[in-house]
Amino acid sequence: MQTILKNGNIVTANNIYKADILLENGLIAAISDNIEKAGSKVIDVQNTYILPGGVDLHTQLSLDSHGRFSANAFKQNSIAALYGGITTVVEEITPLPNNLDYLNYYQDALENNSFIDYSFHQNCNTPLSKDNLNDLISQTLNGFPSCVLSTFGERHMSDENITTVLREHSCYGGTAFIQCESNASSILLEELHTLKQKTAPYSLSTAHPYWSEKESFDRMCNLSRAGGMAFCVDHISSKEVVNALYKQIGEGLPVTITTSPLHLIFTDRKYQSHELNDRECYKYIALPPLRKKEDMNALWKGISDGIIHFITTRHNSTHLEHKLNISSGNVFKCPLGTPGIELRLPILFTEGVVNKKISMMKLAEITASHVTRIAGLRNKGRIEVGTDADLVILNPNIKKEIKLDQLHENCDYSPYEGLTLQGFPQHVFLRGSHVINDYEFCAQETTGKLTFRKAVAVR
Repeated sequence: MQTILKNGNIVTANNIYKADILLENGLIAAISDNIEKAGSKVIDVQNTYILPGGVDLHTQLSLDSHGRFSANAFKQNSIAALYGGITTVVEEITPLPNNLDYLNYYQDALENNSFIDYSFHQNCNTPLSKDNLNDLISQTLNGFPSCVLSTFGERHMSDENITTVLREHSCYGGTAFIQCESNASSILLEELHTLKQKTAPYSLSTAHPYWSEKESFDRMCNLSRAGGMAFCVDHISSKEVVNALYKQIGEGLPVTITTSPLHLIFTDRKYQSHELNDRECYKYIALPPLRKKEDMNALWKGISDGIIHFITTRHNSTHLEHKLNISSGNVFKCPLGTPGIELRLPILFTEGVVNKKISMMKLAEITASHVTRIAGLRNKGRIEVGTDADLVILNPNIKKEIKLDQLHENCDYSPYEGLTLQGFPQHVFLRGSHVINDYEFCAQETTGKLTFRKAVAVR
């Protein structure tokens, strides 16, 4: 069916203007004034903003309440994504031991189990051989390698291996997402805190300080500079890294930066408990940890200035009860990750646009248009004739107090519960299909599909 959206305010990364949009055969077929076409469904979206369908470039939607892979978890979380105006995600997946076909395994599992479009990052701690990488790219990724690396923790990689991966991915125009922290420092500090029996939530920030994040960031920048290799830093948190970014990007370093909604609205005051199993504090456990208010302000300025390029949720629905059981009073054992894919857009609209930290155009950029360029999703993230008709109709006047029982995130908690947020998707379209209608999920079938990506140069 053809659909005409009339009287909306179209928001792109460069402009806001009023026009009608014709959706036809899954694509944007026309953008102009006073579109009329017999037999079309007409929706009057006056006094709303029309945004490109949101893209989240780092999710873990397929993890269930105990952190295990589950296609059903992905399916439920894909509904939550639509409620949050997100129509495409790039899901982090872990390679199966000695199995190059692991990507096909995940593809088969998620086929017919998603209401949104999706692609994949591989989470790796060792480089693939050149032959295996070539096979992986040609068989499954359509020329676009994409991976998540870490400089710390159980899956940390050495600088030598990171350099190998960066060189491999740069050759193909792909993207490596690096989580930055000094592994030696984090191991030592966690050991010292544990010896002193300082394992309550308040110790998370002191065991993972800003300078450890900054040291790792500087080291990755030096590797990039030495080899001319592009990379993306996943979730920065400190003003020291933001300040370093101005210099590095100003000198032309090919680095892309993300942060998370959690780090944009909360500070480390959420950790101020000496109780070993403080349930409220455990809702905010993440790495990098929450920082000070001045760090949060620096992140917002970095977004406004264009040196922080987009926002990812790293959404994870591992239940709070499971986290508390695993931790047993030691915050350093807590499984990481928080839910939040349903609330990314209203958080950024409320804290960013309403509070005049960013413009509506910047909102479109950090949730869609810049994201798709980095990810090689060339037919998404833009409101242009011929692109996928992935669109979000945002009502800027709707306010809600966030209540857990009204969310759809397949989780037993939300770090955002109790907040009053503004600006929610009234309508959402995925490739022209109406999937959210007047704030309610209305998709009749799982039309989400694997989205192939084209190699790009990351800048």
